[in-house]
Amino acid sequence: MNPEKLQHELNQFWDDEIVPTLTEYIKIPNKSPAFDPDWEESGHMDRALDLATQWVDAHKPEDSTLHVKRLPGRTPLIMIEIPGERDGNILMYGHLDKQPEMEGWHEGYGPWDPVMKDGKLYGRGGADDGYAMFASIGVVKALKDQNIATILYCTLSIKCESLKDLLNITGSLASKWKFYTIAKTDDFQKISRRVETSKVILFLSHDIFPNEA
Repeated sequence: MNPEKLQHELNQFWDDEIVPTLTEYIKIPNKSPAFDPDWEESGHMDRALDLATQWVDAHKPEDSTLHVKRLPGRTPLIMIEIPGERDGNILMYGHLDKQPEMEGWHEGYGPWDPVMKDGKLYGRGGADDGYAMFASIGVVKALKDQNIATILYCTLSIKCESLKDLLNITGSLASKWKFYTIAKTDDFQKISRRVETSKVILFLSHDIFPNEA
């Protein structure tokens, strides 16, 4: 691996392909169902879903497969499978639903009005946790661009964030995975140095699908 090349490509991909999409994502008030009981009627989850899947279609690595699952009364599930060449398993985790507006925004800032200042993007969902799926795919692309033998990656987008619910979804497969959470932007490069030895990545956002693998 060429760490300098990796860092450059990750930074460039972040600035050129991820930040513009996160800016549009912040504008969508797709609050968690707990804060928006009429989420199906409002259509904001579908807007976020369309934004995410269109981006994935444009940027997913070669031979990867995008799946979208739905159940009545549940927010959508996104799964992306990316073939790899090495053994081992990883879970990388994120979600696309958002917390409510809250109070205390400075003048000129707001939950659904993205603002870029001093290299930082402000708005609801950009840090918690909308960037995770985009960042993870960026890591995979950067590794594959260096012809590094990687893993089978799988992205899951659901709302619930508990390990118990994750195990309910994945069943026996979960015992084969290592769990990595993208919790802050610094994790973007750190995790990219580990995935060479792994096989499966899942990202979580939106709602849970009981008893579905």
